Amino acid sequence: MDVAAGGSFAEAAVAADQGSARHFSKGHGLVRKGGQTNCEAIYQFMIAPQAEFSIVAKCRVLRVSSSGYYAWLRRPKQSRLQQADTKLLVAIRAIYVASRRLYGARRIQGECHKFRV
Repeated sequence: MDVAAGGSFAEAAVAADQGSARHFSKGHGLVRKGGQTNCEAIYQFMIAPQAEFSIVAKCRVLRVSSSGYYAWLRRPKQSRLQQADTKLLVAIRAIYVASRRLYGARRIQGECHKFRV
């Protein structure tokens, strides 16, 4: 059963446990190997139905590490680079509107340098 396709966590957990034999010598599922391409989307999905299942169960079913999930929660919503880009975009828009929408890229760049944005 595919959780992303609308199935429940319980159905996915049963299907996952039935189809795989555990090898305790391979880490007992504590450390997940790479290959998970879109952890961010999975973590976003995990936030919604928190009352229904534990985080540990969701991580096991969705094959992501619980430590990765908790690290994602503590991480700022935007990286420093994204914050700088957002600040620059706000400044560019303010300069453009203040120029009555007449300034082009070169003049806006000059204004940004002038105000050290």
